Amino acid sequence: MSQPVMSGTQEPVVPGGVVEPAATPDLPDVQQREILAPALLIHPDGPVWTHELPCENAAGFTEVPASTTMVKILAGPDRKRKRVNLYPDGAILVSFTGRDGSGCRVPANMPFSTSYVGSIWIALPSGTTPVNVGVTVEYGAE
Repeated sequence: MSQPVMSGTQEPVVPGGVVEPAATPDLPDVQQREILAPALLIHPDGPVWTHELPCENAAGFTEVPASTTMVKILAGPDRKRKRVNLYPDGAILVSFTGRDGSGCRVPANMPFSTSYVGSIWIALPSGTTPVNVGVTVEYGAE
């Protein structure tokens, strides 16, 4: 059997024209051999099974709004925030813009929950007395 002959690119050439790859190829040689395939787009046909991750962390505090002026209880945007729960013992207004006089009225003793990640403001509706608002914030797992 004949010995392979080395070509100019340092790859052994076997008689008959077959080129064998070098034992330790240089980086340009490897890059030339890369086959670049286009990314495949996947379009599911029908429902896709998902699994909601549990909360990894949580915080809780009590806020006591005393006027119709909006009070920012949570700053945003906070992409790790998963859910905010409010537990007022009296009627309150909940706003996502912070404008006085605007917001969603939440009745007394009615829990309010949202997954909004921006700033959240609360205030008292006109003609009401100060109330306690329990706040729990859940943070999603990464």
